Amino acid sequence: MASALRDGAARLTLSLLVASSLAATPGCKGQDSGPQQPAASSAQKMQPAAAPAAAPPEKPFRRAGLVGMMLHLAHEQALTEAQKASLRALQDRLRIHDETAGDAFRELQSDLVAGIRTGKIDGARMSFDCATADAALQARRALDAETLNGLHAALDPATRKALVSAARTMRAVHALRPPGSPDEKQADWTKRRLERLTADLGLDAAQRARVAALVATSGLPTAAATQARKDDEKRREGALLAAFEEDAFDATETGRDGGTVGSTVEMVRREVQFLSQLLPLLKPGQREKLAATRQGRGPGRQRTSTDESSPETAPEQQDGDNTPTER
Repeated sequence: MASALRDGAARLTLSLLVASSLAATPGCKGQDSGPQQPAASSAQKMQPAAAPAAAPPEKPFRRAGLVGMMLHLAHEQALTEAQKASLRALQDRLRIHDETAGDAFRELQSDLVAGIRTGKIDGARMSFDCATADAALQARRALDAETLNGLHAALDPATRKALVSAARTMRAVHALRPPGSPDEKQADWTKRRLERLTADLGLDAAQRARVAALVATSGLPTAAATQARKDDEKRREGALLAAFEEDAFDATETGRDGGTVGSTVEMVRREVQFLSQLLPLLKPGQREKLAATRQGRGPGRQRTSTDESSPETAPEQQDGDNTPTER
């Protein structure tokens, strides 16, 4: 009996020693000195790796005018990857500029609206705003020329010719007018302005008579003068398109003459002068209505009560009319 007890104790001691040795030995099969990880299931092992997240879509490039149209149509041509990269670089530069350039025009409109509401426009402030807007327009014109030069350099001769052909076609389509449309060159904008001011502001008979005299002698643009400005801009754009087809091209030289930068700011000044003369004739509620017609302007124009074709005080509107927003 004692012998059996001694044998059992010996076997128990040996088992404990072996277990202790296995636990202390690193790298043994079935053992791990670190935390245990759950075994992956067969379904997890067979599941393919998740695809990388798709890049967010590129923000559409929108810009009115000849340069915006040319960039838009260039994307529709058969381009190499290098040419596509050049176009994106040109667009990015314009986008950065346009996002800050609009501040000058927003400030001009904000100051003008504030003056309308108080009944007195600050002449010194408006002179400063107009000068700032003029500088912004000059900078935009210079950047437009640089962009056209960059686009010309990025494209091969065949693509340039195809692009010019597409631009001319688009210009012709946008110049079409519906049958029976009135001839705006002969339109009486003086009468239209008076009718719109009367309707929008609720002028009484006495006010209407005084405003009629003011409108008749104002320096606001006439239909003929506005059409002449548009024709001049179309002539300038035609010269740029013709030159763009050639191997040697410099938009700063071709587009140097003509243009509407100075005339646009001058129209703004004339409109400010007209509004300064109009405000003393209006009641507070009428001034508020007039201010509301200006509230959303710049960049991006709205038609107002003061004239049939308000000057384009936003940079997006400087390179011609009837131009689509570009990508």
